[in-house]
Amino acid sequence: MNELLILGGGASGLSLGILTGAPIVERSETPGGHALSRFVDGYTYDRGPHIMFSRSQLLLDCMVSSLGSNVHRCVRNNKVFVDDRLLKYPIENDLASLTTESRIACVTDYVEAQIRNASHNTHPSDLADWFIASFGAALTDLYFRPYNEKVWKTRLEDLSMIWSERIPTPPVSDVLKSALGESTEGYLHQLYYHYPRVGGYSALMESWSAGIADSNMHLSADVQKIVPTKTGLVIQTVAGEMETRLAVSTIPITDLPRLIDDIPVRVSQSIARLRTNATVIVRSEEHTSELQSRQYLVCRL
Repeated sequence: MNELLILGGGASGLSLGILTGAPIVERSETPGGHALSRFVDGYTYDRGPHIMFSRSQLLLDCMVSSLGSNVHRCVRNNKVFVDDRLLKYPIENDLASLTTESRIACVTDYVEAQIRNASHNTHPSDLADWFIASFGAALTDLYFRPYNEKVWKTRLEDLSMIWSERIPTPPVSDVLKSALGESTEGYLHQLYYHYPRVGGYSALMESWSAGIADSNMHLSADVQKIVPTKTGLVIQTVAGEMETRLAVSTIPITDLPRLIDDIPVRVSQSIARLRTNATVIVRSEEHTSELQSRQYLVCRL
């Protein structure tokens, strides 16, 4: 019997497998999950992750070192199309590029929001409230609302405050300097991007899977049932059964209700309410270095 069994061989499962040495059960023929790439007619299609950056230097160093010499680093040069012009990302660090009318409205509302925050103990209840409290109504209506609602297909009012934890707030001085035309960067943890020179994001998954012993990698083993026992669990797969005292699931949570009997109704209902927004990033493999050096993210709002 295994002490630990990892269900799913995507990025989470592979990294946990490296750290623990536990066996991995993966339904596909190739590990990597949503962090894999496809290659069609000279183009690389990244299914999910498409660049590497992190607030954690340890995590970033781990990813970059995994690629050895097969890695490219570039300075962020993203652009956002808003107010009929291209602005540097993040937009609050390039307010001088807005029209005069928009710039005045955005700066005025931004300053008033900072004054309110300093004089009142504000408690935003959703992401819309948080954007307005942090950046003002004008900048929220011009950029943050259309951008985020376009990407996430959800009203800001329906997104909880948990989302705000992933959005940095710049120093007030940086925003005011940008409105006067002085260049500021913002989001310094995203200032440099890394990406495999060859192989798309799959190159990172291939490196991680190489750190898993062949005997611990069970591919083409789609999980059919998870059955509790007195001593642990029996994991039934198309390739046979495996016993374990403990299992960690990294497979899509929406698959669990069909794998486990007697899931509480409130849990299965919560899972059923979850939504997925698919993202595909496309690059030309033969021009990877050129594209990386000019890394543009252009969104028409």
